[in-house]
Parts: sequence; C-alpha cells; structure tokens
Amino acid sequence: MELQANALYRHDAVGRLLSVNTLSHRPAPRVFVGRTLEGNVVRFRYDLPDDLAQQLAALIQAEPLAGTYDELERSPGYLDEAIRLLAEYGPVEAVWHGPAWTFPAQLASHDTPTRPVDRSNSEVVVRWFPWLIEELEDSWPCLVVREDGDAVAVCRSVRTTADAVEAGVETVEAYRDRGYASAVVRAWAREVRSAGLVPLYSTSWDNLASRGVARKLGLRLYGADLNIT
Repeated sequence: MELQANALYRHDAVGRLLSVNTLSHRPAPRVFVGRTLEGNVVRFRYDLPDDLAQQLAALIQAEPLAGTYDELERSPGYLDEAIRLLAEYGPVEAVWHGPAWTFPAQLASHDTPTRPVDRSNSEVVVRWFPWLIEELEDSWPCLVVREDGDAVAVCRSVRTTADAVEAGVETVEAYRDRGYASAVVRAWAREVRSAGLVPLYSTSWDNLASRGVARKLGLRLYGADLNIT
C-alpha cells in the first residue's frame, strides 16, 4: 500500500499530497486512506490545516482494522464524521472507494496475441484511442490487442515510480467480453516485472468489469483505497 500511495500521488518533503502522479498534475484528494488488514496508509493534502489533519488522523486511528478482506468493501465507520469535519473547511466534492490488487507470482498464458505500442507504431491507436498518442512516452509499457490492424483494447502505465507501476486498461465497447482486457493486463504486468518493478491494479467497487478482469487474472486483493476530495 505504501508503494501504491507513492505511485498514485506526488508528495512534498514531509509526505503531504501535492497532485495526482500524471502529466495533468490534477489536484490530489484532501485525504487518502489506503486500508489493509495490517494497517492504514494515510496521506493528507499539503493545504489541509494541521489541526484538521490531526483530528482526522485520530479519527482514522481509532477505528479497528478490518478483520477480513470482505470487510474492506464496506465504507469505514469514520467516513461520515470525516466528511463533516472536512466540510467545515470547504465543500466535500467527491468520495471514491475501491479495491487494490497485486499480481500473483505466476501469470497464466493467454491465446490472445498482444503487441507493444510506442511512438514507432502509434498508428494502431489512432482510430479508437487518438488521445493516447500524446501520452505514449509516459505510458510504458503500453500493450494492445488489435482487430483489423487497430488497437481495440489497451493496458498502459498510468502512475509510475522507481518501484511500482499502476495499470490503466480500456476496451472499445464493441469489443468487450472477449477476454481482451485480461490479455493486455497480463501482458502489461509481465513487461513491468521484466523491468524489475511491481505491477499494481486498482479500481472502484462499482466497476464490475474491472473487478471481473482482476478475478480472471487471479489477482490478490491487498487493500482498499479511500479518497475524499
């Protein structure tokens, strides 16, 4: 969870959140809690008042840890109070909650062929993923499944550090339910591991398709992310 928190967000020298770890540098959430059975990884945004951060930290610390992985799907008991405290300093815009997985030591083979994409062959993403062309240099590794020469499913690195990489996967709607998403995620994870990095995968609890990919790949749930913006 420490690896994921560092991959998701840029931090200042004292561990406060600065921005999302992407080219857009979007603002980080005001509060991030990475929940695991062993403990929590808690981060506050740089502009959160110290007294409020201390109140929230005490609130989070006071709640018993989840005893099972099933319990991680439930919102923590302190959530309503945390939202109330934050609202005193500004409106709460969004609350996001979702599972986080790591990959098993061995990934089964897959019959669906995949192909790496970079600047040299970016024409394959033009039809369905034209926005990706400008991001390819920061998306390594980027793997695709093609139909009729065009990429119809893609998995790329969306948050990267020197230790770990977070996956981002998309499939063109007309080509879903063919196993393409699991194929590109598997190929992506192998490339990440070959570079000596830790591949990570996360989504929201209500993203059933993404959770289905994790299930097909046999990914291991290690925690749940809670973001309050």
